[in-house]
Amino acid sequence: MLNGGDALVGGDPTAAAVLRELRRLGVEVRSGVRADRVDPDPGKALSVSLSDGSRLATDLYLPTTGLAPNSDFLPPAFRTERGYVDVDDCMRVRAADAVWALGDVVSRPRPSFLATDTQAAGVAKNLELVLQGKDPRPVRGPPVDAFLCSIGRGRGAGRLGPVPVPSFLVWALKGRTLGMDKTPKYVSGAMW
Repeated sequence: MLNGGDALVGGDPTAAAVLRELRRLGVEVRSGVRADRVDPDPGKALSVSLSDGSRLATDLYLPTTGLAPNSDFLPPAFRTERGYVDVDDCMRVRAADAVWALGDVVSRPRPSFLATDTQAAGVAKNLELVLQGKDPRPVRGPPVDAFLCSIGRGRGAGRLGPVPVPSFLVWALKGRTLGMDKTPKYVSGAMW
C-alpha cells in the first residue's frame, strides 16, 4: 500500500492502530511515496512508477487518493482555498442565496459518514423551516468525534472521541455492512 503522506489516515490518532491492523493482514505500507504512472508490464499485470523514482510490479492497482473535494465544476466563489464548499452553520452556501450543501464536499466539520448523516437531517429540517417562512437552525454535528476505519473483511481501527475502539467493534459498527443496511431508508426518505 502506498501512502503519499507521512502518516496514515491524515495523521488521525488512530494511525498507529490502522498500520498495526494492515500489517496483521500482511500489507506492506510505504509512506511518503505516490504513484506517478501506471503501465502494462509484460511480466506482471501492471508496472507502477513511483514518485521516488522506483517501480513496483503488481497484479492490482487501486487508486484511493484520499480526501479531495470534487468541486472543480463549482464557481470559485463557492469554494474555500482548499476546494471545499464554504457553508455557514446552517449548511447554506455562503456565496449563494437558497443553495445548501452537505457531505464530504463542505468546509465543516471534517468529512465523515456520521457527520453527513447529521447534516442531511439538518438540511432537510432547515428546508422545511425556510419553506414555512421561518429561520433555519444551525446544524450540529455528532456529539462526539468518531473515526471508524474498516480494514479487510473482519477488522478495523477507530476511536470515539479520544477512546480507542477495539478492532472487532469497528467491524460490528461499520465494517459488517458499510452502511448499506441504511440504503432503503435513504432512498425512501424515511431516514429523516
